[in-house]
Amino acid sequence: MNNSSDHQKYILTTTRLRLRQMTKGDLNFVAKMLACPEVMQYYPQVYNREEAAEWLGRQLIRYREDGHGL
Repeated sequence: MNNSSDHQKYILTTTRLRLRQMTKGDLNFVAKMLACPEVMQYYPQVYNREEAAEWLGRQLIRYREDGHGL
């Protein structure tokens, strides 16, 4: 994910893991991940960059409206 996440609020922190909400700055990583057939094997399709941007946008809306993504 975005390497500038050190200043971001973490949702969960363990000795080995730090989870945070995604941001618009994560689009490059998200687009690469959603375009990977192995990652998306249980989804109906892989996403192109535009579809990945839309997917990320939906997650950001869910953070605001529902308090969580996905």
